[in-house]
Amino acid sequence: RAGLGACWSEPIRGVSGRVLGSFAIYHRQPRRPDGASLALIEEASRLAGIAVEQAQAGVALRAGEARFRSLYDHAPVALWEQDWSAVRAALGQPPFSGVDDLAGFLLAHPEQTRRLAALVRILDVNAAALAQVGAPGLDKSGVALGLAQNFNDDAMPAFSRAVVALAGGAHLFACESAFLRLDGVARQNELTLLVMPGHEQSLNFVIVSTLDITERKRMNDDLLLLATTDFLTGLPNRRQFMQQLDAEHARLLRELGGCAAVLMLDLDHFKAINDEHGHAVGDAVLRHVAALMLAARRKVDSLGRVGGEEFAILLPGTGMAAAAVFAERLRQRIADTPLAQDGDAAPVTVTVSIGIAVMAGTEAGYEAVLIRADKALYGAKRSGRNRIGLRGHNPARAGQREA
Repeated sequence: RAGLGACWSEPIRGVSGRVLGSFAIYHRQPRRPDGASLALIEEASRLAGIAVEQAQAGVALRAGEARFRSLYDHAPVALWEQDWSAVRAALGQPPFSGVDDLAGFLLAHPEQTRRLAALVRILDVNAAALAQVGAPGLDKSGVALGLAQNFNDDAMPAFSRAVVALAGGAHLFACESAFLRLDGVARQNELTLLVMPGHEQSLNFVIVSTLDITERKRMNDDLLLLATTDFLTGLPNRRQFMQQLDAEHARLLRELGGCAAVLMLDLDHFKAINDEHGHAVGDAVLRHVAALMLAARRKVDSLGRVGGEEFAILLPGTGMAAAAVFAERLRQRIADTPLAQDGDAAPVTVTVSIGIAVMAGTEAGYEAVLIRADKALYGAKRSGRNRIGLRGHNPARAGQREA
């Protein structure tokens, strides 16, 4: 019906050998293909196969890009498309070229870290990222976003670690950081940087996901505070004080020849205070003594409430003579500072007994120094209270010390 007399056909195959279609040549008159015609048909079908697969790949690529864009735009996590190629280029030039220890160099030259941070370009963000930084109306237009919305000035050490990782060939880097919302409020975040495949050398396509962890960190800090702090006095609790004591003992093991003093304090006649004035006043007395201890301590000292009316102080780098002077001053200050009460109620006089022991790095653990300090404390109690005791020996009277 078409008036054709011959058809020469060759399958169009893909690279895998799969048949994609056929290539055909038609003639009005019946004829057989010669060798040149067969070669032409085979070459044409091969080229057609390439063209078909490229067209299919283009369609798949566009569909993949559309899916990626949809996922990117509507992802519940904040996503940032960034270009770090200028950072990569800068690392190949002075003063970075030839630097063997990039991490150490950036640590020693924070101004160079800030210079690299200024080179990072933010190409795009999704709606979750805009919400995270407080962009008005979640509109990208007119919003000036910078690296400070991922790494603020306080987070430059984290940024420098990211630079070192990506420059070293890492495809993935994660860290905690701090960022600035557009209203200037500083918050904390968790970042994951992913270098997209094929862009490892240029670093011009980096996807950064960020998660605001400010509330989580605050909750963790609150839980840590509850776990390590005595709720009544605000001092570290027994468990936290023992951890500080253990850490100090570990330091002394490394620094032979060093020492630290441990003071155990016990309120004198505390039960009588509770019985006479009530437990509310007793609690106020505990807070009062804790405040006086805080006022007397050095920054390196550690305090703790280790029992009902028992406190402890760790004095790093302090020998027996200096610890005795500190303890006597504290004992005297507490005795001279009664707790004032509301109204016409008389002030409550408070005294403490203090036991002192010294710890050195030659001891196997910190438990022995606690035993010695306890013995010194109860020796002071037996000898009349309101005094200090040394090494568990018989204590001297208030204002005096035993050798």
